[in-house]
Amino acid sequence: MDPVAVLEVAIGAGLAGGAYRFARRFGGSSALEELERANGILERRVDVLTKENAELRAEVAKLSASRDLSVALQPVLTALTTHEELASRRADATLHVLDMIAGKLGAEPEAA
Repeated sequence: MDPVAVLEVAIGAGLAGGAYRFARRFGGSSALEELERANGILERRVDVLTKENAELRAEVAKLSASRDLSVALQPVLTALTTHEELASRRADATLHVLDMIAGKLGAEPEAA
């Protein structure tokens, strides 16, 4: 890089740093202090609102879970399904036994 360009960059950086220090010390210190104080207040408020939001989300999740009937009815539905399957098997077994008995007895006599 050209030495003149390096010197220009160095001078520009020095001027920018000097302008910042001057503005910080003399030009805008009260305005900057006011902005820093306002930022501090806003940061604290954001923290408070973030915590409130997390608490409200937890409460909504808790209420949703307590009001969700599908979770409460799931064991009942499972028990009813199992009961129906077992009843169907019992009915099939009973019909099979009755069919075996009918086979041993033979055909029904005809009515006269």
